[in-house]
Amino acid sequence: MSNLSKKEILELYKKVIKESYVSHSYTWYEADFKSIYELYNYLKSEPENNTKIFLSLASQIPSKVRERFYEEEYEVALENLIGKYSKIVEQLLDLKRNLNKTIYFPSTRRNVTKSFTGSRICPNSFIANDPKRYYKLERVQERKFIRIYVNLAYSSETNINAILNRGALIYNLVNMLEENNYGVELNTFFLLKEANELIYIKVRLKNINQKFSVHSSAYPFLSRDFQRRIIFKVIETLHVENSNWRVTYGVPVTDFEAKKLLSLKSSDIYIGLPNEMNIIGEDLKEDVDSFLNYLDIKKYVKVIFIY
Repeated sequence: MSNLSKKEILELYKKVIKESYVSHSYTWYEADFKSIYELYNYLKSEPENNTKIFLSLASQIPSKVRERFYEEEYEVALENLIGKYSKIVEQLLDLKRNLNKTIYFPSTRRNVTKSFTGSRICPNSFIANDPKRYYKLERVQERKFIRIYVNLAYSSETNINAILNRGALIYNLVNMLEENNYGVELNTFFLLKEANELIYIKVRLKNINQKFSVHSSAYPFLSRDFQRRIIFKVIETLHVENSNWRVTYGVPVTDFEAKKLLSLKSSDIYIGLPNEMNIIGEDLKEDVDSFLNYLDIKKYVKVIFIY
């Protein structure tokens, strides 16, 4: 049960659940969460389900009924959403360490120079009575800003290792861009269709000036329960009308269609479905190559391959 008051809950619903609208020949049902905590508070408030369409709730099926499909029960998955899952955080950090053995991104954020003023004293210059006795950090280049849009959807047949590798690569990408003087806004989304209806669920994981947290990103990036428990639950609360939603919970749109529907800017980075990025999950080095080629990473940073 949520700790929010009834008034706060109503304001939250109005804020995140949009009125349905028609665009690109689809009827859109949109939920827009500006943070993981906004998503958590929405679900914790126990929003009303669309019982007209969802006669049973896939998000609530006990794990023992479909052991290979779910990882945890819904209530556990909901708490894992806000970082109470150390196992998957360690899993992401392990994957990151493996990636660091494969590729290296030289940082170009700042240079250290000696100056008349600065934040730290240079001991040797101080002893020698050198007027330039301070260390000063100087930007190598002007700070840039970039938005990343990650299509977190995938089909049930997707190799779990492909999901894990893509998640680790996205985590590394954000850290690498920030080390190279980019301010990054990280948006994740699910864009699903059924006939002429579209569900568009957005979850922002990081604002431009916000520190990137492994705890807020590990679960959405790596856990299948994020889609099958958390996102399925959001879907069950949306007022879709096509009865096939109860069977499919939507089909992910292709990368080509997603880019067209979302009207992204040329400066935005789009990260697509694992299979469309040719991330297979069988060989980490091959997945790294596919990921970097898909993004044309050299437009943004220098990459050094260790292997």
